[in-house]
This record gives sequence, structure tokens and C-alpha cells, in this order.
Amino acid sequence: AGIDACAMLPGVDLANHSPEANAQLVVAGSPGLREGRATVTEHGVLWEHGTAGLVALRDIASGEPIRISYGGYPNQRFLLDYGFSLGASNK
Repeated sequence: AGIDACAMLPGVDLANHSPEANAQLVVAGSPGLREGRATVTEHGVLWEHGTAGLVALRDIASGEPIRISYGGYPNQRFLLDYGFSLGASNK
């Protein structure tokens, strides 16, 4: 998301990891900023600072899994941070 912070984002963890993502996690502005300012995201949507959500990168068919890229990490980091491994194919 481009911001060096940790946060609990209920629902985002339901998105599957894929290097070929069909959605993206977007964080608007600076978390904790209380001045009431807002950000226009690169997708043209106006969000208050510190809000976050998933934005589709293309049309997603009904029943199609939502896939975001968790990053290009080694299996150890996927297992430690996200609770899964991509197996032997990910080095």
C-alpha cells in the first residue's frame, strides 16, 4: 500500500494472493491524520485520509475470487506474516 505501517483491515484478508492480481489494496493519505482532508486516489475516488479498501483493477465476474498481490516475498515471510506458503515453486 506504500505506507510503512501495520493495520487490521477486516475483509482484506479474504482476498487471495496472486502475482496476477485483479484488485489492489488502496490506502488514502496518512493514517491518523485528523484534519478532515481527503485524497483522490489514482482510481479517481475521493477517500478520507487513513481509509483503506480494495479497488478492482478490471471487471470481476460474479463468483470470481478477489486476488491481490501480497508482494514478491520468500516462503518464510509468507508463512510468518500471512500463514501460508507457495511451496517449492517459490524460492
